[in-house]
Amino acid sequence: MKSIHNGVLAILLLFSLLWGESSDFDMLKVHSKILPRILQMSLPAPSDTAPELLCLLYDPIDAENAYIFAKLLNVSVRRAQGFELMIKMASYAHMQTCMDAQALFLFDTNPSTLRAVRKMVGERPVFVAAYSAQLLEEGADYSLSIGRTVQPYLNLKTLANKGIIPKPLLLRISKIYVQKEER
Repeated sequence: MKSIHNGVLAILLLFSLLWGESSDFDMLKVHSKILPRILQMSLPAPSDTAPELLCLLYDPIDAENAYIFAKLLNVSVRRAQGFELMIKMASYAHMQTCMDAQALFLFDTNPSTLRAVRKMVGERPVFVAAYSAQLLEEGADYSLSIGRTVQPYLNLKTLANKGIIPKPLLLRISKIYVQKEER
């Protein structure tokens, strides 16, 4: 009887792991299609012909997802006309290699690491996108709002503090994050 119980638990665990990976992949696909367009509507026009630099920051547990996301982004960027994006990847432990990036994409991590990212960015006009909308509370500028529809989710306060002014169209289609103390 105990072996049947353990077998059922093992099958349930396997299905939950498979479902979790599918959900992550689906979220990464959505982010990869929307993020290049969000960057086009948020970053100032480059003064030269150099591509914009997006740095993906991740914890070691998300390394595989970061590589998958980079591949998905490369496909999406090739389809975006008039926009070049170079993608760099770094673990949070090596985030200093991203000092020259115009944009960061943050995979989930702990609050102390996020504080270190905010300190690294400072007041520079670096667009900070996040995998999880919960990171908007920690100072990210953009994530996705997932409901009946998928919408960009913008933190206007952090964008304004860095002097980043999104285009009006982006503001019209986005859900606006309001920090808890402002509610």
